[in-house]
This record gives sequence, C-alpha cells and structure tokens, in this order.
Amino acid sequence: MTAPAPYPGDNSRAIWPHKYVIVVVAIVLLAAGAAQMGPALWGAIHDPDSDFIRNWTTSQYFLKRVNPYPVAIAALEQRYGILAPRGPTHIRDTAIFAVPPTSPHPDYIPSLGTPESNYPPTALLLMAYTAGLFEREAARVFWLAISLIALVVFARELVVLAWPGRCPWPAAALICGIVLAWPPVPYGIERQQLTLLVIASILVALRIEQKHPFAAALLYCVALLKPSLAIPFLLLPLITRRWKTIAWLALLQSMLFAAASIQLHTAPLTLVREWTSVAAYFLGASIYNVQDVINLLHLDGTPLQTLISLALLAGAVPVLLYLNDVRRQIPFLCVLGVLWMYHGVYDFGILTIPAALAAAEIMRRRVIGGRLLVIVGTIIVAGLALWMPVFKGPSALDRIIRLGGRLSFATLLVVHAMRPPCAAGEADQKREK
Repeated sequence: MTAPAPYPGDNSRAIWPHKYVIVVVAIVLLAAGAAQMGPALWGAIHDPDSDFIRNWTTSQYFLKRVNPYPVAIAALEQRYGILAPRGPTHIRDTAIFAVPPTSPHPDYIPSLGTPESNYPPTALLLMAYTAGLFEREAARVFWLAISLIALVVFARELVVLAWPGRCPWPAAALICGIVLAWPPVPYGIERQQLTLLVIASILVALRIEQKHPFAAALLYCVALLKPSLAIPFLLLPLITRRWKTIAWLALLQSMLFAAASIQLHTAPLTLVREWTSVAAYFLGASIYNVQDVINLLHLDGTPLQTLISLALLAGAVPVLLYLNDVRRQIPFLCVLGVLWMYHGVYDFGILTIPAALAAAEIMRRRVIGGRLLVIVGTIIVAGLALWMPVFKGPSALDRIIRLGGRLSFATLLVVHAMRPPCAAGEADQKREK
C-alpha cells in the first residue's frame, strides 16, 4: 500500500522475519472486527433510539427556528431536579442516558419529542443543514454512509501516520484490523455516533495544515462537533505556531456561532451557557476519566471541575514540547483526549491510534526494552474493559477488568508522555554520522 508521508519521516527499513505471523494476526483481527461490525450495522439501521436519531430530532427544532436547549433543560429539571451547586442533584446520584420523552416548556413539539441537544450550537447548525434536511429514515442511512466513509478515511490516515512512505500490505492489513477489532469502533457505528467523523477530520487536518491551513481549519470545525475530543488536538497548531490555521478556525467558528445565533434568535454566549447546562446532566455516564473522579467526590458544579480539566490541558503543553515529534505527540493527545473530561465508550475509539503506532513499532523493530510490552499490555486490558459484555457485566471478574482498565489508561498517559528509547536503527544512523 502506497501512502503519502507528509509527517516528519524516517529512513528505517522494515524487517520481516515473522511476516507470516503478522499476516495471521491481521486475519484474526479483521475477522474479529467483521464479527462485531455485522451486529453494529444492523443496530445502526434498526435502533429507534440511536444517538444520531436524537441529534436528528434536535436538528428539526433548529430548522424550525426553535431553540432546543431551553426545551431540554425544562424536561431535565422537571424529571431530575436542578443540578448542584444551584440545586440538590448530583450527577453521580442520577444516571442519565437520555432526556425525558416530554417537556413542560411551551416550545415543546409533541410530534418530535424532547430534543437531547447536548452538542454545541455549531454542531446543531452543521447537523441541521446536512442530515437534518432528510426525512428520519433517509437521514439514518445517510449518516451511516458518512460513518463508513469516515472509517475508511480514518484507517488510511492511520496507515499514513504509522508507516512513512510505502507501507507493506501485511502491515496495512494489521493496522486496519486493529481499527475494526477495537470494541469502541463498531459500538460507535451501532450508536451512529460522531466519533469516527471527528477522528478522521483531526488526522487529515494535522496532516495537511502546513500546506493547506484553510482546509485544515474547515476540518477542525467538523472535529469540534465533539469539543471534548477535539480540543486537546488544537494544542498542536498552537505550539507549532500554525497561525493561519488558527486564524481561519477562529473566523469560521465565529461565523458558525453567529449563524446559529441568528437562526435561534439567541445571543451566542446564551447559547453556550444553555448548551453546557444540558450537557452537565449527562456527565454521570462518564467512565475511566477525570470526570468519573469528579462525580465520585461530588465536585460537579464546582470551580474545581473546570480547573482540573484546564490544568490537564495546560500541563500537556510542556509535555508536547518535550516530545517534539508528531508521532509521539499524537498518541499522547489521544490518551489525554479521553481522560481530561467526560466521554462515552465510543469516544475511546481514538485509542486505536496509539495501538496502531505500537504495532508499527513492533513490525519495524524500533523499540528497546519493556516500554512496548507495557503499551501492548495496557492496550489489551483497556480493550477488554471497553468491550460491552465486560463494561456492562456485573460479575467480580468484570469489575476487576474495569479497575484494570482505569489503571491502564493512567499508565498509557504516563508512558506516552515519555520519549521512547533510541531504537537500534536510529542508533546506527547516529554513529555513522
């Protein structure tokens, strides 16, 4: 497989003493992915309550020029009470996975139901004028097609990132197998989530931003459909001083906010405040990350909740400068991205990136010592913890694996914050110089 190599490349030579082992592993992973993908596609087509259908409902409110956020807030406050610190309700004590079916708000539209509206105003605008223009069932098929295209782009971009220049087909097959077999990926397709589109947009934007800042800014706008996943990656254009990309992104986001504000007859800051008020109700479903700890300690709604997340982002800047290599920075940001605030299982699909990069290191024999073993071991434990039968399982073994998952994510963050030791090939090149 031939792919462009716009990232800083290397001249390492692939060594294949175990080529057939790689082929067998790739086949096993692809088969495991196919076994999960079948039920996922069935669920995406037939699930009447998928995440996309909830987003589609919200987009219909938007197209009717009805602000969906107050409608959702009224329904949530009536059912669950007012959240701390304004009220007595803590999100740890109230597991909320969907909005109530009806709302007491005067703008409630019975034929549509209550809009979930836990995405930012810019996301409402983009969704409304794409999938929202179709009827419900046609929109479902449209979004499934978008998700599958994003999956293909994601896999290809991952090959480009993991293997500079010409990638041998067994390596490409193994990387694609990792993408398909990683449990959050098919689960995200089943729920018709935005995650794959966001990840694909991030990877393409990072690759092209040096030569095509406007196109990269457009892709970052798409990625900001999920700010909790995309924001950490915006640190890279900041520390690399891609000012054109940042300027275009700021302009485009301002235009999107202005358009949403005009459509809903509501000030942009009011829309942001209403959006975060709705989103706060769903933070109780957070897993394996800082928000999970915040919920446990009843810190939700306090200034510490925001300060902890911002401190993680700020602490990432010196780490990124220290790593000083895009192939080291991106895996670190992937792990940070799922730890710094709320995420559902499907968002952990982004961890296929460090998994694929670790696999590429194995195939190219570029690691000395036990670092690679730690990465592979923790990724396997994390994958088990994210597998739905284990994630929802009530047994003691399931709880032990979930605890191992929590430890594995913390371990991955620490390991990827350190520079890997110099590989044998690199050491030889340096000695020759």
